[in-house]
Amino acid sequence: MKVSKQYPNLDIRMTGGSHEELYEDMMNKSIDLALNDQWRAFNSNFNNDLIVSAPSYMEVATGYMDKDTVEIPDISDLSAILICTLMTQVHEEDYYRKVLGFTGAFLVARNLEEARMLVASGRGFLLIDQVGTLMNPIANIKRVPVYSEGRPLERNYCFFNPLENTNEYVKPFTDTFKELLNK
Repeated sequence: MKVSKQYPNLDIRMTGGSHEELYEDMMNKSIDLALNDQWRAFNSNFNNDLIVSAPSYMEVATGYMDKDTVEIPDISDLSAILICTLMTQVHEEDYYRKVLGFTGAFLVARNLEEARMLVASGRGFLLIDQVGTLMNPIANIKRVPVYSEGRPLERNYCFFNPLENTNEYVKPFTDTFKELLNK
């Protein structure tokens, strides 16, 4: 990676987590930078560096739906599958209800593989965004573009870091990441 060559002593460690978990990690200063989807208005205490607006898709069991596109409010008869912990489930459900307008039930999966097994078995749908290249869905799963009020649903992905963060590597890292993603 370009940043590693320029800064050979840089120690890059990655961690995963829900939207809220990564926010807490930043507030606790256990991470310097988070790549995350934008859930709410930008916070003026953070650098909010937009990386990409990603189109959203719904993965659903083949044969469940014959439509070529879908609006979130129209699929409330199917459970939304959330990839999260039980501790963060309330935040995830809140986002789906208040921001996306989903009124149905929820299922929780621990990881993407478990979520896709639930989808393939017809238990629910999985909302997935195309950031960069999106691999084809596995057998028995159909991917359908999601719309909101007649327009394709897109979610913003940004790098977030507190303004008080003085880590000199944050800017070169984010610039390099954006450059790689936009090739």
